[in-house]
Amino acid sequence: MSQQMMQAIRVHQFGGPERLKLEQIACPMPREGEVLVQVCAAGVLPAEWKLRQGFFQGTIPVAFPYIPGSALAGIVTKVGPGVTAFQKGQAQAQERGIRAMKNTAALPFPSPHLLETIAHLMANRQIATVVQRRFPLAEASQAHELSQTGHGRGRIILHIAD
Repeated sequence: MSQQMMQAIRVHQFGGPERLKLEQIACPMPREGEVLVQVCAAGVLPAEWKLRQGFFQGTIPVAFPYIPGSALAGIVTKVGPGVTAFQKGQAQAQERGIRAMKNTAALPFPSPHLLETIAHLMANRQIATVVQRRFPLAEASQAHELSQTGHGRGRIILHIAD
């Protein structure tokens, strides 16, 4: 059986947005305590470009190549050993702990109670997310450039799948 492939934005060395490369890589398998998520959208956070530029050297270890991204939304496609709170087909959102992403991401599962609480607050319009701009995955470098300028207000989103 051949390995399933996915697209991913990867960084092979510290530097500017030009270091973001769209590549085909092997799809990860979820490990103990992880779920595999088909990613529909990913946020571009200021910490992403700061890490890419090497601002956190000595504080946050980086193993090249790495896949930037710490905020995503998608659907659970596989469940790793030891995961009981999530099932295949469930919607998922996460803001840290991601091991790989594009069409899929392997990540430790967060508290289902926390996700339910956030969903409830959003449904009741007690909290809201402001989206400044959406970019297709192929324009990840432009999204990072916008994030680096510090201009604007709201989330910058990489739109990955419908």
